[in-house]
Amino acid sequence: HGTTRDQGGFYTHWWMDAGWYPIPASAPQDTWYYGAGNWYPDPARFPRGLRPVFSQARQHEMASLLWSEPERAMPGTWLAQHHPEWLIPAPGVAPADQVYLLNFGDPEARNWAIDHFDRLITSQGTPEEGLNVFRQDFNMDPLDYWNSADTSGRSGMTQVKHVVGHLDFWDELRRRHPGL
Repeated sequence: HGTTRDQGGFYTHWWMDAGWYPIPASAPQDTWYYGAGNWYPDPARFPRGLRPVFSQARQHEMASLLWSEPERAMPGTWLAQHHPEWLIPAPGVAPADQVYLLNFGDPEARNWAIDHFDRLITSQGTPEEGLNVFRQDFNMDPLDYWNSADTSGRSGMTQVKHVVGHLDFWDELRRRHPGL
């Protein structure tokens, strides 16, 4: 028997995990980690985007899930190159070894994230053959980033604004995509 539901199997979702985005050629060992911040389908591996993958999943009676980590950006990625002002660097880390935190407390950064992931969700399929689950991970500890970005006498403000912005990000994506 096959593993998909239409073949008598049990798989209900096609999961596109880390690495669906471009990984910079300069990345050591060409691993998924170094592409975080390039939140668009890798045109070399997915020249027509992820829509054909999600459509194929639907043909096998599976829903589609896309993994992402919107708050992380690595050096050399689109986000780090085009909007470094939205990123909080890890304190005490050399630029080449940075792992940046997208500052959801910055309204411009948050609005970009909302609009960008909304376009990604919308462009990669139709409601019938599109993305069903948008999964977010957060594989970093943000506390040192937030603390380093606080101004004197305003301890905790970066964290509060980030958390409120993160909740706004999800509220707006759910408003725009109620079935997600």
